[in-house]
Amino acid sequence: MKKLHWILLAFFSVAAAALRRWQLLTGFDAAGLPVKGNPGGLGLLFLLLAAMAVFILPCLKLRGGRSDEDREMAAYFPAGKTLSAAFGIGGAFLLAASAVLSLLGYRTTLVETLLPVFLLAPGRATKGQKAPFWGRNFAHRGLHSRDKSVPENSLKAFELASAAGYGMELDVQLTKDGQVVVFHDDDLKRVCGVDGRVDDYTFSELQKFPLCGTEERIPLFSDVLHTVRGRGAIICELKNGPRNRELCRKTYDLLAAYP
Repeated sequence: MKKLHWILLAFFSVAAAALRRWQLLTGFDAAGLPVKGNPGGLGLLFLLLAAMAVFILPCLKLRGGRSDEDREMAAYFPAGKTLSAAFGIGGAFLLAASAVLSLLGYRTTLVETLLPVFLLAPGRATKGQKAPFWGRNFAHRGLHSRDKSVPENSLKAFELASAAGYGMELDVQLTKDGQVVVFHDDDLKRVCGVDGRVDDYTFSELQKFPLCGTEERIPLFSDVLHTVRGRGAIICELKNGPRNRELCRKTYDLLAAYP
């Protein structure tokens, strides 16, 4: 969803900018007044409304919506309370103001249209932040096997990755009783063969379900960290859900105590 948001944002911003420049070049008479009925204005207005929807609608989503998409959008723009949401709303109004000025005949520049993209551009990691990850092999969800005898996101998979000198990527989410566990899917069907979501069960209840028919079970994130013991870099993906703040806080606390 985040990737789609950036793609739509870039498309609408660039398209609106291109239409506005075309309007400035072809839609004005010798006196600098807009040509009546110029189709560029209608196209720009349509793109403006679509771009504003891309910016503002996620900000209006309330946390804990009914669908997974609602919860994901709410986590991305939590009800206008984050800096990213403020940038999004500000960028939308900048785009709107720029378009209105253009439609009224003011010769504005390309900068005002592209400014929302600048405001919402993801931050870039520094060389120091990237250093632990360059030149390493990373085992996606641990060093699991194709025949599933070593299941993904299992303690055995992380032990094998650590012993091989690999970094590893993993996924964390919360159980019903607030435990941070390592599991990729929202539901248990593919890996455990059980209907229901991870957060429908307590951690003790989840221990009844084998991973891919093996002896392995869904591990606590703390147990994974104890298994790795600093032998490899970890890329941790926090899965989206209705309790993202709690998941972020608990995951951070666990990582802060990690050697």
